[in-house]
Amino acid sequence: MRALKMISTSPLALLGGHVLTMNPLSAPLALAGIRHARLPLGFAVLALLLASGALLAPFALPILPPDAFLRYQASTGVQPPASERLAHAALPQHYADMFGWDEFSAAVSRAYASLSSEDRARCVVFGQNYGEAGAIDVLGRHQGLPRAISGHNSYWVWGPGPEEPAVMLVIGGNDAEHRAVFDSAAVVDSVRCQRCMPYERGRTISVCRGLRVPLRELWPRLQHYI
Repeated sequence: MRALKMISTSPLALLGGHVLTMNPLSAPLALAGIRHARLPLGFAVLALLLASGALLAPFALPILPPDAFLRYQASTGVQPPASERLAHAALPQHYADMFGWDEFSAAVSRAYASLSSEDRARCVVFGQNYGEAGAIDVLGRHQGLPRAISGHNSYWVWGPGPEEPAVMLVIGGNDAEHRAVFDSAAVVDSVRCQRCMPYERGRTISVCRGLRVPLRELWPRLQHYI
């Protein structure tokens, strides 16, 4: 991830591998590039390297609560690089992408509970991206949700499954897209998350029925890589 480059290019990260293989007592001297010198100089260099790593660590690892991180980011003036061309959240993407998945699972669970037992028996969930599909497969497993499918990245490789669904709970998309593929589509819920990426906020959950084309025939058209 691009956000990790700030840490991976810091002096501490570049020399960290060497430090771990050294005697702790000789590491400061080796980092200073000298073999025979006064110890205070070596320890001063090591302290400088540790300080630089500690300064940048919150930009690569979620070690601070969101509000504390935003205050820290403002105080340092450091802006993490963007890793996508879409709209960005206040938090860096690698941090914002950790939010919203419980809300996705809960919204789909409510939609699933509204179906009849016959519909639930032949239902799948479609996610617009692997994050949404993964949230259903991981978090929704304990809520009794059906498997999720998606045409995004490696999720497409896993295919649409062996059975033709009678009902599909579609995350995101719009009414025109749904009605081009299904006989009927109705929005029954939406996702509300504050810290997640902007394009994940307000995603609708639609109950779609009557695929106009068998899912296996439709599947090649759903493939997309980002």
